[in-house]
Amino acid sequence: MHDQTFQLDRISLFAKTPNKIFLGHIGSSLVLIYLAWSVLPLGWIIAWGVLEVVLTPILLYYLGQRAVAVVQERKPMGALEHQLDALICFIGISWGIFLALSLNPDNPAHFGMQMAIAAGASAASVKSLGIFKRAFYLYEIPFMTLIAVKL
Repeated sequence: MHDQTFQLDRISLFAKTPNKIFLGHIGSSLVLIYLAWSVLPLGWIIAWGVLEVVLTPILLYYLGQRAVAVVQERKPMGALEHQLDALICFIGISWGIFLALSLNPDNPAHFGMQMAIAAGASAASVKSLGIFKRAFYLYEIPFMTLIAVKL
């Protein structure tokens, strides 16, 4: 019973995720798209933009709404936690690949902005995913590993 209460507390916190997370995600994605404009082919930029500016926020919102229902019905997290893990891992891989491919060390201003966004995304993930240790690792490890390999 204690474990289920703990799970409900964690999912309740996730359900209350502020809209600022969506705005930060979309804003950071748009800046990365702008910075990648001279480095990546247009098709890559458009595909990643649709994925991260449109699809990911919709999926995060959907999971947030499912989290609200789980809390209200006092059900175990079950599949919801696995879906959250999968989505968060996908986002980490997506951001890691896009940043690794678009890093522009020949332009110090662009490179500095890209690294600042990577650091900010990592810092924000501590707060937003800290209650879901596995999801945090599933996001952070691929994200930072892909950037580190590129560097």
